Amino acid sequence: MAYAYRNLKNPQNIASGIADYVLLAPVSDFAEGGIMCPEGPYNNPGDEVIVKNNHVFKAGKEFVKFLLAPEKNELSAKTIGDLGFQKLDFELKIFVPGSYAEAHEAVKNIINTPLIVLAKDSNCPANMYYQLGCDCIFAWAKFDFSTGTTKNGNKGYDGTITYQNGYVQLYAGGLAGGGGGGNPSTQFTAFWGVLNDGDALPNAAAIAASPHHAVFNKGAAVVADFTYNHAPKRLWMAEPSTEPAKTVWYGDPLNNGPIGPDETFGAPTTVAPYRLYVTTFDTENESTPIQFRVS
Repeated sequence: MAYAYRNLKNPQNIASGIADYVLLAPVSDFAEGGIMCPEGPYNNPGDEVIVKNNHVFKAGKEFVKFLLAPEKNELSAKTIGDLGFQKLDFELKIFVPGSYAEAHEAVKNIINTPLIVLAKDSNCPANMYYQLGCDCIFAWAKFDFSTGTTKNGNKGYDGTITYQNGYVQLYAGGLAGGGGGGNPSTQFTAFWGVLNDGDALPNAAAIAASPHHAVFNKGAAVVADFTYNHAPKRLWMAEPSTEPAKTVWYGDPLNNGPIGPDETFGAPTTVAPYRLYVTTFDTENESTPIQFRVS
């Protein structure tokens, strides 16, 4: 447990407000187990409220961005409940300006829909996002529309996004839709790890949570570094299923071969939104990183 009733002597990030946009995604757009919340181990102060793992979306899905009117948006939380049973009741107030078909359609599809929402703090260099919603308690939105008058007022949607939780959640993962960094239009993230005897194949959430990952240009070979493994274990690598399927692996002139049935790396399986490659037997003491490429 990282928290040890520490003194708070140096206030930080005291400028008010949130950024002029918000990121939203329906819960149905995430892969099974792909909605992330704070998880241990909590090694550093603050870890208990930080979501460190990347959210994992279904193929082709990602957060959508709503641009907001300036100086009209605010996140607040009030304590509710009886003493000893209290939690925070969050309200994210936003204003989506304008009246046009795409905005009206977006609101139509968002109301009555459970959401995960990210609101960036106004301190942009800090790159800090407040997360509303978690894996079993979601955020919900309601909107009020007005055209204003020809004399005054504002045309657009007044939105309120609500969520209840025991603390403020901060999201520190990637935003690239099952990614983990890089430019999603030109790059992708591949993940790798090892399996002990009896371990089930990793699901999408476990893949995205792997500490072993790297960003590659789309269409390029994946280079996975398993040199940390010094015990007999099965190796796995996962890449987005939108990437070309790899057909060969290469470690060195004596350790390489095709990928497929009855080979060192068996035929890949789909764990949406990833393609997963796993060795068919235990291996160890890899002296060089392994390349996965198209022959």
